[in-house]
Amino acid sequence: MTNVTSDNSSLYRMLKTPSTVDFCEPNFLFSQYIAEPLNALSSLPLVLLGAYQIFQSCSLKLGKRFLAMGIALLFVGLGSFLFHLTLLFLGQVLDEFSMVVAGVIYFLSFHFLDTQSPQYRNLILSVGISYCLIFLITYLLFREFYSFFVASFVFLVVTTFYSAWRTVRSVPDELGGKVLRWFFTVVLVASAFATVFWVPDSLFCEQTQKFHLHAFWHIVGTIPPFLMWTIIASNLYSERFRTKTGRAVNVVTGKVLTKQETSALILVDDDSDPCNPDGPMCSPIPRVPRLDWALGSIPYFAFKDRFE
Repeated sequence: MTNVTSDNSSLYRMLKTPSTVDFCEPNFLFSQYIAEPLNALSSLPLVLLGAYQIFQSCSLKLGKRFLAMGIALLFVGLGSFLFHLTLLFLGQVLDEFSMVVAGVIYFLSFHFLDTQSPQYRNLILSVGISYCLIFLITYLLFREFYSFFVASFVFLVVTTFYSAWRTVRSVPDELGGKVLRWFFTVVLVASAFATVFWVPDSLFCEQTQKFHLHAFWHIVGTIPPFLMWTIIASNLYSERFRTKTGRAVNVVTGKVLTKQETSALILVDDDSDPCNPDGPMCSPIPRVPRLDWALGSIPYFAFKDRFE
């Protein structure tokens, strides 16, 4: 029988391989079993947020994409916790691969609509899966290639924010556009603060170690995924509600517009000139903008009975 704990075991070697990155906190200072206690503990809010999203996805019957977002975020928190707890390469892979997977899922969720064909959904899903697999293979082959992870994750964040902005800027005030644009600003500010915490901690450890900035990065970093998950869920409800009733809804206040008010709202493509309602090029059936961004007082809770 093969001894799985022998030095010749590839699994054993992976379990014992140190991580290629060591963040700015004294290692094993208080215990031989806990490498970075504050960085590990500050990862738990992500675990709780992921579990919360899984629970709401199931209770509100939001669908697979929201369940996937919750599971991915749960694994991000668990991976970060194990990574900082042990400083082993296996924890590092779980942490960073989960972040990339979560980024891909959030990005794709902004582009999944009920009206899309299964062929289109399968296409963009295949692109997302390919992106994750290419990242994982590359990362395992080049273990010192930490900058590749940073570039991959930043790319996902930027493209997701861009997709969100293209939507939120076209939402009329009647549907909560002014408030939604303010929420978008909150997401950007939270992301900027998280970056401000992460960069000095990574580059100037000797000067910033006593401030434990990486732990603050973990905590502030829970805000953008929470807001975006809420926003995407609100978008799903608003789309299905209009499809079912022919009436638009303000996802911030919960006010349902009349059919006459709904028909007065015209969606203008971001790259086109505003449409003249009396002109020949206008659609006889006006469309309402997709509401990708909303926080409110967690509007989809209030909308549960109304939309189901």
